[in-house]
Amino acid sequence: MAEVEIDPDDFFHTVLRRFQQIRTVDDKVLRRNVTEKRRHPYNVNAYYESSTNTIGIPLAMMTAWSWSWDGGPAYAAHATLGSVIGHEILHAFDLHRRRLPLDPDMNVDQWLWITPESWKRLEARIECVARLYARSFWRKVQFYGNDVAVQFDWNVTRNENVADIGALQISYKTWHTLTNGKDRSLPGLEGLRASQLFFISAAQTYCSNMTAEAYILSVELDYHTPQPERVNGIMMNSQAFADAFRCPLGTKMNPPNKCTTW
Repeated sequence: MAEVEIDPDDFFHTVLRRFQQIRTVDDKVLRRNVTEKRRHPYNVNAYYESSTNTIGIPLAMMTAWSWSWDGGPAYAAHATLGSVIGHEILHAFDLHRRRLPLDPDMNVDQWLWITPESWKRLEARIECVARLYARSFWRKVQFYGNDVAVQFDWNVTRNENVADIGALQISYKTWHTLTNGKDRSLPGLEGLRASQLFFISAAQTYCSNMTAEAYILSVELDYHTPQPERVNGIMMNSQAFADAFRCPLGTKMNPPNKCTTW
């Protein structure tokens, strides 16, 4: 915007000059390597880029957890950044990626990266997640003095839910393999075991204070599960979580039939 002349008395031509600048920048980008992507470094959201089969984690997101790998306990780094990395990698194998080759440069038939038999098994496991969430979660919120029953569409969020569940399992297994479940505590948390602190750290990633309006908008517009249900859905499909907190079998957070994909 620094190169755009802004005239407070001429909105139309100011916008026109802005679009001209955008076209100039786009023209320059078209002459660069096709793998180059423009992303805002202050965007606090990781992503999977299907066109290049890569993941991106903005610096602003990584610095939020920098304490965890700079002398902090290992569980904090694995539960936060490790889970995010695993989540984005798993998007390469969700229901949206069947028609995409794993490597665009391989020139391989786009249907060959997964066999039909494996695809059917994957679909069944993903459907298990959608059914479990449908059985487990429903909610009413106070909206302008009225109780509003929130209608979830778990088919919309299932790819994100599957990536969430798989990422936590991978990051926990990695952490436990490296530390054998033994890790340092933090001041004031000495009464919690390292395995419990792992899952608390993972849940903290999604900590938010949502108004009723924001919650309803999230359900209607976002393809991620709203934060409270998102955290519980991840944890209730983790046997390691149930073991860490000694959840009785058959309770909400330790259902007998869990859904795992990877």
